[in-house]
Amino acid sequence: ESEMVAFIDNSRDNGALWNSLLNATLECSAVPTHSRSLELIETTLKSQLNVEHCQIHLPTDELSSAHKLNDDQDEPLKPMTKITFLSGVPDELRGFFEVNHWESIVMIPIAKNSRHGFVSFASLNPNKYTADTDTEFLEKIGIVVTELLIPGN
Repeated sequence: ESEMVAFIDNSRDNGALWNSLLNATLECSAVPTHSRSLELIETTLKSQLNVEHCQIHLPTDELSSAHKLNDDQDEPLKPMTKITFLSGVPDELRGFFEVNHWESIVMIPIAKNSRHGFVSFASLNPNKYTADTDTEFLEKIGIVVTELLIPGN
């Protein structure tokens, strides 16, 4: 019986997460593409998904934002093809984050056509984002952010 209760609780939690992503998608989609900023998407994801830190990172030749990367920082983005989990902020990535004291980080690739970048979520909790985290939901976040930022085919 306790396993059934745990299963039902987990299902409710998962349903709530998917509902939060849907709400974030609908909220951002309601804003015309030309008015949709990285900060709007970051703030909406942070609020709807209840995360401590959300930041979108794009190379300099893409959308204008305070979070653009300079040319020296573009290289680490290119090979990113899968979700990456970090324990703390490594020295080579310190320039990517506004704050460098996070204990756990997940970097979710966003890519479409020749455009690429990543969404990062970070937490002071060292166990929040680990290699044991289910990536299905995180992959969907990457798809949603990609479509919000880079609409069309």
